[in-house]
Amino acid sequence: MSAGVFVASDSNKQLALLTNDIPEIKLAYLAGIIDGEGCIHINTRDKENFSYQVAITSVDKKLLNWVKELIGGSIYGPFKGKSNKQFFYSWHAHGLHGKRILEAISPYLIIKKEAAWVYIEAVNISYNNNHRVRSPQFKQRLNDLALRLQATHSSKGKKVRVEK
Repeated sequence: MSAGVFVASDSNKQLALLTNDIPEIKLAYLAGIIDGEGCIHINTRDKENFSYQVAITSVDKKLLNWVKELIGGSIYGPFKGKSNKQFFYSWHAHGLHGKRILEAISPYLIIKKEAAWVYIEAVNISYNNNHRVRSPQFKQRLNDLALRLQATHSSKGKKVRVEK
């Protein structure tokens, strides 16, 4: 890296999200990418442990590099697609970082707006609970949010029905 070149760290990019230093047009474009190519997940392991993830999958690494440069996160891949002819990549942001991204782009989301707000609520609940042992009501609320988020995912345009 040459002298005088500044490379922003993920923490600086997260600060830009908090301080509204990212142009509105870029946030709107990012929302369109997440609406079309993104996934918003609450992963549960044995209904006790939760992890939070915002992801974008694309065969175009240039797009994911742009996302990473704008807001941080990590890019994984290449992975082999089902056809074994085309490789794809995946960009991820987790936990509070994902929450900050979704808060910044939520005014521009259309398809995944409800999923974004469920994710934000779950992260708020999870990160505001400083207790190591979580109450059954706390765990149930997070499980309910995970089910609600899962119900917003579609399969070939149809809503997926989740049974409790």
